[in-house]
Formats: sequence, structure tokens, C-alpha cells
Amino acid sequence: MNNKINTIFASLDHIRSLVHTVEETYNKAQLDNQTNYNINIKLDILNDNLESILDNLSDINLDMENNCSELSEETKELYRSRSKIKDICVELFPTIMTHILNKNINDQVVHEDHEVPLVQRDLSYF
Repeated sequence: MNNKINTIFASLDHIRSLVHTVEETYNKAQLDNQTNYNINIKLDILNDNLESILDNLSDINLDMENNCSELSEETKELYRSRSKIKDICVELFPTIMTHILNKNINDQVVHEDHEVPLVQRDLSYF
């Protein structure tokens, strides 16, 4: 089976598990009116997203049955942009995480109930 399809099945299994957890938590929770209202809005948005997924899957299946699949220029550009963004994130992630971890470590240094920075922070590169 196609590796992408296996990944989709794994994601769907994870979604199913999360939905069961949400259902159990919802049934046990004693939500105030505002929280309940907000949760229902989020569930409506989730349902809309799931409907889009169903449409995409139906479209993919129809393309395969007809052995014909076309992509709009917008879709092609979106895919190219997605790839570029992914490459940028892969390149920047280690640098950003190193900075965040370094900042957190420096902020955690404590001496006699008050913070003592290890070094004077140079923020000029921001």
C-alpha cells in the first residue's frame, strides 16, 4: 500500500482516539455555559474541516477511477509554497530551539530565591 495512505490511516486512528477522549471528557466535565458554547463552536469548525477532508478523499477516488487528475494553478502554487515553507522550517528549527532553550536555561538560574543571569544578554540580533 502507498506509504502516504498508511500515514493517513495512522492519522485517522489518532484522530479517532482523540475524538473518544474528547467525548469522554465532555461527558464527565461540568462546563459553564460560555465554555460549552465555545466548545460547540470548535466542534462545528472541526466538523467543517472533516467535511473538506471527505470532499478531498472523494475527489482523489474519482480521479483514480477515471485515471485523470488535474490540478489548478492555485493548487500547484500552494503545493510549491508548502514545500518552500517546510524547507525553511527544517532549516530554522534547530536555531530557534537552541535560542529558546538557552533563554529558558538562563531564566531558570536561581540564587538565594532570586534570579541571577549567567551572562548579560545581547539582544542586538533581534
